[in-house]
Amino acid sequence: MRFAVISSIWIDSKEFHRTAIANQHKRAAFTIKWLKMTHPIQINEKTERSERAQYPFLANAAFAVEAGLNMLEIDFQNVPADYLRALIYKIQFRPVLAETLLSEMALVERIALRGAAC
Repeated sequence: MRFAVISSIWIDSKEFHRTAIANQHKRAAFTIKWLKMTHPIQINEKTERSERAQYPFLANAAFAVEAGLNMLEIDFQNVPADYLRALIYKIQFRPVLAETLLSEMALVERIALRGAAC
């Protein structure tokens, strides 16, 4: 699974977008996109159907956001929790385009750096 995600990120960012060198924002954006698309975390079949229906399964979106933000090397404590929840919701329930995530990652980095300066 890890190889499929890594190769998808590499092919998508290098071949389709014709970029020789990807900065940390682009790596974060494509990582989020492909982790969300591949759904590496699965629900166990033993989980009760009523329990699955009661709560939206946000683990893949949360994992994708955390993996992407780790590439930015920022302190999560400096990003407001409300903003992170909104980002996870957006990743889970909206179409994920790497190009828009790229600007989102730059914004998150600025928010975190500003929070560290306060």
